[in-house]
Amino acid sequence: MKWFSIGGIVSEIRKIEWPTPKQLMKDSMIVFGFVLFLGIFFFLCQVVVSAFLSVIGV
Repeated sequence: MKWFSIGGIVSEIRKIEWPTPKQLMKDSMIVFGFVLFLGIFFFLCQVVVSAFLSVIGV
């Protein structure tokens, strides 16, 4: 059984709908914003946990 062929690969590549530069920029900004948010969130969690542990003397 043949799993793939060059013709099939080329056929599938032609079906790809590539994002426009505007869509690409929008999606990239969403990812960047989400990563920035999570970075700040985890930093603040670390600060709070460290402060709590300092208060209880651990």
